[in-house]
Amino acid sequence: MWQALRPRAVGEREVIQKVQRPRDAAWHQEEARRLVRDGRYTEALAHRFTALLLELDARKALVFHASKTPAEYVAEARLDEDGRSALTGLVGTLYRHLFGGAPCTLDEVQIFDRRAAELATYRASG
Repeated sequence: MWQALRPRAVGEREVIQKVQRPRDAAWHQEEARRLVRDGRYTEALAHRFTALLLELDARKALVFHASKTPAEYVAEARLDEDGRSALTGLVGTLYRHLFGGAPCTLDEVQIFDRRAAELATYRASG
């Protein structure tokens, strides 16, 4: 029992292995793809949306912060009218499935992904 409970030294290698890589847009996109393969479509939407936010942050169209709600990003986004409308539509889809409990299909995830990819190419306005 003493052997199981005694403190042990943590080696430098163990500490380094526990440090996670930053979760960037590419990580969230890959996680969304993995979740789609697993049939977890609603969770995939959330990761795809986070990837979009990080992409828009890199383009200076908004400032990403994990504590913000999707609707807050719509209010702050520096996008033209079409871009803001597209972001509003994505947030509506996200809310309907993630928070509203509406079932999500593979087709809906693919449409969401395509629209997010299109929006990620928008330039910040003003």
